[in-house]
Amino acid sequence: MSLTQAQVKSTKPGNKPIKLFDGRGLYLEVAPSGGRWWRFKSRFEGKEKRLSLGVFPDVTLKGARERCDDARSALSAGIDPSANRKATKAARVEQSANSFEVITREWYAKHADNWASSHSQRVIRLFERDIFLWLGSRPIVDITAPELLTVMRRIEERNALETAHRALGNCDQVFRYAIATGRAPRDPAADLRGALPPVKGAHFAAITEPKRAGRTTAHAGGLPRDDDRALRAQACAFGVRPSRRTARCAMGRYQSRYCGMALYRQKD
Repeated sequence: MSLTQAQVKSTKPGNKPIKLFDGRGLYLEVAPSGGRWWRFKSRFEGKEKRLSLGVFPDVTLKGARERCDDARSALSAGIDPSANRKATKAARVEQSANSFEVITREWYAKHADNWASSHSQRVIRLFERDIFLWLGSRPIVDITAPELLTVMRRIEERNALETAHRALGNCDQVFRYAIATGRAPRDPAADLRGALPPVKGAHFAAITEPKRAGRTTAHAGGLPRDDDRALRAQACAFGVRPSRRTARCAMGRYQSRYCGMALYRQKD
């Protein structure tokens, strides 16, 4: 005879576990401590198997019967319900370990020490603010190019196109890291080249007044002499071509000072 909800609730624990059978292999086990576990008893390849279906009252009598039916369907298909549950759990654990956020933080940890502190903070803040919310828990192998583009569009729509380009570039590096470590077959970020509109650069007038040029180099003067930023600031003031500005300054020779502006000439 099938169990009733009243029986499930009213049965009191004894000195030994009590089994209340519902039929079709489903029964409720009442432990001496008062706990109530739903279990499914079956045979697979000649061996007796028991499968836990949850705890009452979290799993009701109706819910336990539904889980029992699922287990019986697996048996009919030649699948061991216990082994199937273990495989499903292992797959979930693997997916969680290979989520986009987990792999991104692993990639970040391997590179952050080689970056300037300000840059590393910008990178991880961008992921935490704009990307993890949408893709963080997703298995990295399941992320598609259209899905990634949707995230980039959200950044673009708040008038942060340059940030969207930077985010896409960072994602590209994460996917390439995942490929190298055997956890992703391909890089969907590579498929989005050209999907975002280009960033329009701003043009600035050249500094022609000696005093203003002097202030530019004075600011650069607070940096070490071989600092790239100082060399570039000086190069801009001297009108050196951008493609060679650092090399020209580094190879130049100090000649004189005029109105606070250091003048250099090319070495012979």
